[in-house]
Amino acid sequence: MGRLTLNVLLSFAQFEREVAGERIRDKISASKKRGMWMGGTPPVGYRAENRQLFVDVENTGLAGHIFDRYLVLGSVYKLTQELQERGIKTPIRVSDKGREYGDAIFSRGAIYTILTNPIYIGKIKHKDKVYDGQHPAIISRDVWDAVQQKLQEQAASPRGCRKAKDESLLQGILFDAEGRLYGPTFTIKNGKRYRYYIDQGLRRAGKGARIPAFEIESLVEKSVRQHIGVQECTPTHEIVSAIERVEMRQNELFITLLPDRTVISVPYAINRSRKGAIVIRPENTPKDMFDLPAAELKKLIQGFVWRDEHFRGVTIRDIARREKVSDSFVGKQIFRTFTN
Repeated sequence: MGRLTLNVLLSFAQFEREVAGERIRDKISASKKRGMWMGGTPPVGYRAENRQLFVDVENTGLAGHIFDRYLVLGSVYKLTQELQERGIKTPIRVSDKGREYGDAIFSRGAIYTILTNPIYIGKIKHKDKVYDGQHPAIISRDVWDAVQQKLQEQAASPRGCRKAKDESLLQGILFDAEGRLYGPTFTIKNGKRYRYYIDQGLRRAGKGARIPAFEIESLVEKSVRQHIGVQECTPTHEIVSAIERVEMRQNELFITLLPDRTVISVPYAINRSRKGAIVIRPENTPKDMFDLPAAELKKLIQGFVWRDEHFRGVTIRDIARREKVSDSFVGKQIFRTFTN
């Protein structure tokens, strides 16, 4: 009954949030149709003033340089490397509160965002539509079109990153803490095939432990890619060929890499289904809110209720006085609702 009551309260709170969110989205959509910039970090080459975009003379050349060099190099990865080697970083900006930010290395994602942002040709994009903006363009249409064409050509070219649907990538290299090998297997349910790795020793003991193949393979592949710093879309089989052994211990994976037998550890969290299957989650993945202790769950519910009141115009101070708690406590509980 307690869970049912909490579910009902959360359903009403979710409904009110969705209605408020829909109104906000409608307002944003209408504003962008008029070509208005709706806030956020200004793109490189622009500065924000009174909620409008103006040309930033000091950094206009940097934006143009990024577009021009991409056309020469033909690769976001190579352009990112070149900017890093030359020590070119993001512009230093000052927030409304006087805090400096920026001066960071350009990542591949940041470069790609710049190259695909129609703001640079005087446009505003909203979802799949583009409208005329109220700000000036700093990139010519010819350069923009050439960059978009080259990006499309690269996206259409085969990169070999997809692995075979039913390929057991960790076959022969996945072990438990006692050195027993996990073997691949599968089941078919409702016409769909599900792949697993089975610890043969535990299976003989009647425990039926099995690990979902996609989850463990994805976690291992992502961890290895991050460790070796793969920038380009290296094929999955090449990533796996660099692994000598994966040892699965409680809450941690130990991956031994070739050729120097470097060992990297990867923390993870697990849940178990009723049939004993292990569900793998990277460490710090949020859990179901109903798994929280009763006291924490109560605070979370309070946060949802207070947030809805605050959105309707009730101040945090008024809520705190009514509940006889501090302003910071109310603010903290409201903030938690955005992360759950």
